[in-house]
Amino acid sequence: MQKINPPGRPGNGPKSRCALVERLESRRLLSVSTPFHGAPFAASQVIEAEDFDNGGESVAYHDTTAADLGSMGNLYRSTAVDIQAGGSNGFDVGFTAAGEWLKYAVNIPQAGTYQLQASVSNTSAGGAFHVEFNGINATASLAVPNTGSWQTYKTIASQTFTLNAGVQVMRVSLDRVTLAGAVGNFDWFKLVPASSGKLTWHTAAPGPIARIEAQGAVVGQKLYVMGGYNTHTPKWTACAEMDVYDPAANTWQKLAPLPHPLSHAGVAAVGTDIWVAGGYTMRSDGEQIFGSTDVFKYNTLTNTWSAGPSLPAPRGAAVMIALRSQLHVVGGVDPQRGEHAEHWVLDLSQPSPKWTVAAPLPGTRNHLSGGVINGKIYLAGGQIGYIDSLGNQKTLFIYDPATNTWANGADMPQVRSHTSFSGVVVNGKLLIIGGITANDVALANVDQYDPLTNAWTSLTPLPSRRKSPVAAYIGGRLIVATGWDWTFENTTFVSSPIT
Repeated sequence: MQKINPPGRPGNGPKSRCALVERLESRRLLSVSTPFHGAPFAASQVIEAEDFDNGGESVAYHDTTAADLGSMGNLYRSTAVDIQAGGSNGFDVGFTAAGEWLKYAVNIPQAGTYQLQASVSNTSAGGAFHVEFNGINATASLAVPNTGSWQTYKTIASQTFTLNAGVQVMRVSLDRVTLAGAVGNFDWFKLVPASSGKLTWHTAAPGPIARIEAQGAVVGQKLYVMGGYNTHTPKWTACAEMDVYDPAANTWQKLAPLPHPLSHAGVAAVGTDIWVAGGYTMRSDGEQIFGSTDVFKYNTLTNTWSAGPSLPAPRGAAVMIALRSQLHVVGGVDPQRGEHAEHWVLDLSQPSPKWTVAAPLPGTRNHLSGGVINGKIYLAGGQIGYIDSLGNQKTLFIYDPATNTWANGADMPQVRSHTSFSGVVVNGKLLIIGGITANDVALANVDQYDPLTNAWTSLTPLPSRRKSPVAAYIGGRLIVATGWDWTFENTTFVSSPIT
């Protein structure tokens, strides 16, 4: 029997059911947020806190006040979220209260283990938040530290967690305020793949000559290797040869040699130039001079060398780090092998740059290495004295140019030196490759320091031990060339992609 609708009630035939489904679907779509920039954020992309999804209150965000207390929202976007001037991109999210939340659409390229990083600030400790993916708490509680001011940011990191591939909804949920009255200011978030520590290594084209204590630098996706010892009979003798390795073509090419034979120099790349400072030079009778004031600049575009401003005093086995437009030379020894902790800076942005003095290392060091992470210099290990079997160190020094001060990070897993050109920065972490430990024992270790957790972890070691190799990170892979394993080496090791 056909059912007849009572008078005055809407029909429930096919057309009415379709209309009802359309209304329900419309309501569902209104409750789903959409990416602010039109497409989801990619993993490893910086997610600015103010770039939360579109959709409005209770859909893309929840804010406990209807007004934008940050007063800058209308200059960027009109919502109740408290956007204010500040942060790395000109805006941040502040005036944060417990119970508020923000959503961000993110695209996970492949299933795996990830870690959340967040740039936060507060003037007191105690604030906390957590991050959910598709409604599941992935990070557990994250503490917002006292950073000293609302516009002094610190990057914190979560525990690792697994995510499925595809577009996911990331919800930042604010849990607890501090005595300052807010959870904290939020500058940005980032999802990064968590390193498994597992690498595979293969042997690439060998270098033109076997050597140890060579110097190296990376410019334009190529590794430049120069100088170093290539014989030790009857005496340790340095060479002037310079070669470049192109990992894309897996080829080595000989270039204009150094102005004179050299080892143990400080080397750093700035733009398309490679700077070389100090080092061990050779006398005419074949004896070494353990320190020099020479500074040279190599132009990779013209394959030519020129002189630069001399160091204030002779140095060898010091480390040179490029930080923006500045060259920092730290530590080393003098020609009498006296120990030093001096720290000199050459500002290349000046019309006539001159070396100036900065805060010295907390202790003397030579044969140490490091790199730059988030605007700070990290220097690891090194040696006290000139006997390789003794005096190796495991201290990690951190230099903040904003305050001209040094601090200590977590010690390396073991004492280690002769890594002068095998310290590499990868994805915000410092890797120390090869080198030697106590009793002049060469190492194959690849150890990684994470400044967010202040901890060291170990990655898959090299295929064989290498003292004083030259290492680089190019095209997502580690490259390790030359070195010593009781004989001069010209091998080139290349890793699998490293995340």
